[in-house]
Amino acid sequence: VFAISDEKSNIPLIGTTWEILMIGDKKISLDQSDAKRPFLLLNKKESQASGFSGCNRFTGTYKSDATSLKFSSAMAS
Repeated sequence: VFAISDEKSNIPLIGTTWEILMIGDKKISLDQSDAKRPFLLLNKKESQASGFSGCNRFTGTYKSDATSLKFSSAMAS
């Protein structure tokens, strides 16, 4: 679940680096102060989703419209 506050609701979904702070109702906790936080970035030109899971990088493709966001062809390294 990704959410933004009302005052920042004009932030575009595509092209913005989204930090993952929670998965479901569980908060992401990092043991190391310099550890990289998990994130997701959607690239419009290439319809590519990429990011960091907290352990590995991942990439794949996505499709979006006004009401949905679907991921496919994902891989991690």
